[in-house]
Amino acid sequence: MVMDPVCGMMVDKKTAQFKPDHKGTTYPALESEPEKYPKFRQTAAWSDVEMLVAAAPWALRSVPRPDGPVDVDPPAGRRWLVVSPHLDDGVLSLGAFIARHVGEGGEVTVLTVLAGRPDAGGPAGAWDAASGFDSEAEAAIARRWEDRNACADMGATVEHIEGADEQYVRDRDSAPVVGVVRAMAHTYDEILLPGFPLANDDHLWVADTVGGLLVSEGVGFRLYAEEPYTADGAPVRQPSWAHDLSRERRWSVLRPTAQEQIRKVRAVARYRSQLPLLAPPARIRTPGGTASRALGQVWAAARRGEWISAPVAVTGSFHNKYQREKLNS
Repeated sequence: MVMDPVCGMMVDKKTAQFKPDHKGTTYPALESEPEKYPKFRQTAAWSDVEMLVAAAPWALRSVPRPDGPVDVDPPAGRRWLVVSPHLDDGVLSLGAFIARHVGEGGEVTVLTVLAGRPDAGGPAGAWDAASGFDSEAEAAIARRWEDRNACADMGATVEHIEGADEQYVRDRDSAPVVGVVRAMAHTYDEILLPGFPLANDDHLWVADTVGGLLVSEGVGFRLYAEEPYTADGAPVRQPSWAHDLSRERRWSVLRPTAQEQIRKVRAVARYRSQLPLLAPPARIRTPGGTASRALGQVWAAARRGEWISAPVAVTGSFHNKYQREKLNS
């Protein structure tokens, strides 16, 4: 018998159904017995109909979009690498795009750069504590489990890099991230990075680190609009390598079908621990509470569309200028 770090229960490793990828440790089936796991209970019992009815009032809100003309062909390569800062950003921002691409025969890997530290020994940081976790390790293990399920709903595979976000670490070592991305980058047809609005410090660091590496390696990539930040009127920031690019960014937009919208909302509902913190402020009481507001905001953004930029050019004079600056720094 071992203690499940998500719920604190003693479980039998031989009979437990779920086997997450952290050093072979076995955890019980959170989906099949949600009543035993209060931290995951909020949306576990919702049917699709109940979830969508609760979210519908919030899905009717208008949501702004990135600036720039919509005149770019969407990514055409078969194998995509979606770089996600945290354990939810990829699905929140591109869930419908991912599902459609996989449905058309493509392959998608969601690479989370700051996927937590399952072996950490300290207490939960401010965000993780507000999500209901007692320790950093508990949050990392549970959130990775949520991410695997959400990405599976989209038909995507996952890769997690061990790393702490800003609630734990301010000065990060970029070497592990650079090593992983360098090994993976040349095996994908399209690489998608967070790029608008980069209001979150972790998102900006990931865009700087991964984008800077790809520029130095001469590997092309695209940017995506990060949800739910586009709805917040947040300040728009640029990564350090973008100073030589045109200020006007050109975009491609996917307008999801109703089925794709629902599929994305269902996948985001997997991030049960995060829904209360993703919810917009409430002026009226609605069924489902904070979870319904969060899912409604996701649904509204999906109706608006998901946004991917034109390819970022990293060859020629821009690539050479970046290389010279790196060598002289």
